[in-house]
Amino acid sequence: MKQVTEAELFSRLRDLIKTKTYRIPDYPGFGGTGGPGLMLEEILGFDPNNRDGPDSGTWEIKFHSGRSPLTLFHKTPEPDGVMHSVVRTCGWPDKLGRTSFRHTIWGKSPRGFQVVDEASRLIVRNEKYPDIIPPYWAHDTLINAFVYKLRRLVVVHGSVSKKHGTVNYESAQMHWEPRITSLISEIQSGTIAIDFDARTTDGHALRDHGTKFRISINDLDRL
Repeated sequence: MKQVTEAELFSRLRDLIKTKTYRIPDYPGFGGTGGPGLMLEEILGFDPNNRDGPDSGTWEIKFHSGRSPLTLFHKTPEPDGVMHSVVRTCGWPDKLGRTSFRHTIWGKSPRGFQVVDEASRLIVRNEKYPDIIPPYWAHDTLINAFVYKLRRLVVVHGSVSKKHGTVNYESAQMHWEPRITSLISEIQSGTIAIDFDARTTDGHALRDHGTKFRISINDLDRL
């Protein structure tokens, strides 16, 4: 993917906000809650499949509306395959009879899960399940993912009208030089949530939509 220069990016953002209202297309991929963000990347000329690195090559672009937490980055826990045992041991039946572990942990959760900082790792433990290997992330793994993705961040704020099938891109805020040393403590304390989204399929295989690290938009300046 060709990198977009800062001058090009800022020019496109000004045009985006000036135009403001866009109709969300009705073809596959744009119908869900991620549609406005996907459309934003397309308008700005970015590769929507570039999950690990910043969208423009330098700046990461994110759309935010309403009160939902902002997804910072995705990072699968270690060791390899740990989500298989987590889903099957700690999950619960969904409406279709599949075993689901769709669970958001803000430091700790009502289901007994807690984020523990131990031996340079963040570990998700639950005393109810002492015999399973808990999912974990090395500090360096999380810090590297955070810095690589979000050293320079643009959050485009807007509003979505489901009734009219439109999105308004209203303003953009730029953030840079993150407080790297704050990341681990903010995850452990619950300022940043660990959001699991995995379940079994009808054939009992695992479908993992990825583990997200998310933050309230009002707490973003803490990073």
